[in-house]
Amino acid sequence: AEAERLAAGTANSLVWVSSDTLIVRPPELFELGLSHDAAFRPVHIRNVGLPATAPLDGFWSRVCDAVWLSDIDQLVESYVDGQTIRAYFNSHSFSVNPTLGLLRAWRESFEETVSDNEFQAGPCSDEIHRVFLHQAVLSAVIVRSVLPGRLRILPPEYSYPYNLHSSIPDERRAKSLDDLVTVVYEGRSLDPGDMTDIQVGPELRSWLLANGRPGPVSV
Repeated sequence: AEAERLAAGTANSLVWVSSDTLIVRPPELFELGLSHDAAFRPVHIRNVGLPATAPLDGFWSRVCDAVWLSDIDQLVESYVDGQTIRAYFNSHSFSVNPTLGLLRAWRESFEETVSDNEFQAGPCSDEIHRVFLHQAVLSAVIVRSVLPGRLRILPPEYSYPYNLHSSIPDERRAKSLDDLVTVVYEGRSLDPGDMTDIQVGPELRSWLLANGRPGPVSV
């Protein structure tokens, strides 16, 4: 939110990339240009997401209230388990237009829900809802503030969940690391000798051998 405040009026694309992400190729779709206001990937798995036909539960109702939204009327498909759910976005890496104040709205609404003792003791009392509350609030902010035509849904080559690689259906599972743009490794080794379940090209393999230590890395 603070980075967004500083960047407002000086740029049209502010990019967040978490430290457990490997950048393999230039992430050009993070550049929003004049045609988009935000770029996100849907979540990898449904976890606290709501199926498309399910009514709002107590958790999502409070999240919607926090951002002045009556319902979440957009749908996405979770990448790994292939479920159609109400819009629920991954937060490993994304891009926003800082002038719109989306991240500042996210912070304010998140603080509101965290400070709501009744909500925390009720619909948000279990671990999974508490862990993913920030992501749910962010998703509601995006639905509330960004028109569908102004939201770029990034392709699977972005934020590819290598940490969930074995759970991805064969038809969607990446064959080569070189084909991806940004890769979430989240605890998995980046030593090519350990990466026996995905192909790694010679140039990338050499770079990883020299640089692929634990911690944030990029190519």
